[in-house]
Amino acid sequence: MRSSVIRDLAADDAIVSAALLSQDGFVIENHGPVFDFSSLVEILEINNGNKLITIVGEKNTVIAGRIDCGDVVCIICESGGNLGKMRLMIDEAINSITELS
Repeated sequence: MRSSVIRDLAADDAIVSAALLSQDGFVIENHGPVFDFSSLVEILEINNGNKLITIVGEKNTVIAGRIDCGDVVCIICESGGNLGKMRLMIDEAINSITELS
């Protein structure tokens, strides 16, 4: 079921890749090109008080959110996309995965 949530995220035209990571940074589910997501878990650990982070790059924007169980939902979208929409989509995905647990 969690794979369908990640697949639905990746189906959006603005999203390049979507993944579900374990607490340790290992990929549980991935749809789209494979990236090295492991450093995102470290960044979330540094920002322990924040459940959602956004990293804006020259070519892509990365948004990652921690689920209460410790897993992480991550999306990579094209720069210049609607970040508000992307953040809403990742929040909805986190809520859906939480309900499935």
